[in-house]
Amino acid sequence: VSDGILQRESVRFDFSDFSSEKVQQDLELSRPHSAPVILSEVEEEISLRLEADASMRSGDFADAGLGYRSIDDSPNSQYAAWLSDEWSNLIGEDAPVFGAFVKMANEKLEFSPQEERFLSSAEAAVHESRDTRDRIIRSLRLME
Repeated sequence: VSDGILQRESVRFDFSDFSSEKVQQDLELSRPHSAPVILSEVEEEISLRLEADASMRSGDFADAGLGYRSIDDSPNSQYAAWLSDEWSNLIGEDAPVFGAFVKMANEKLEFSPQEERFLSSAEAAVHESRDTRDRIIRSLRLME
């Protein structure tokens, strides 16, 4: 976070060293059967990350957020979720940076009867203005 603005950093992992070291250790400890399991777990995480990256690039931010969450990539998960239309459902109120926004969005506001009347009047005026604007646009199109 810089000056209150989240800076997205793509987190990348190089699993080649991890997998080769762990496989080598298991082979040295006479556990050759665990090597394929370790490699499959690493490959699965790489595959899940690539799927999440692809979802992010295609604009499916909710799916990307869930994908990053499945591999415990919290920064990218929260960033993707924030970009989605479903951010208030995908980000918890305890999340750093975005949690405060989620809490505010989910908070039930209470208004006095006078405030309710004022808000209802304002809403009606907005709808009336929109209807009037639409009628003017239709009239102008007919004149073309």
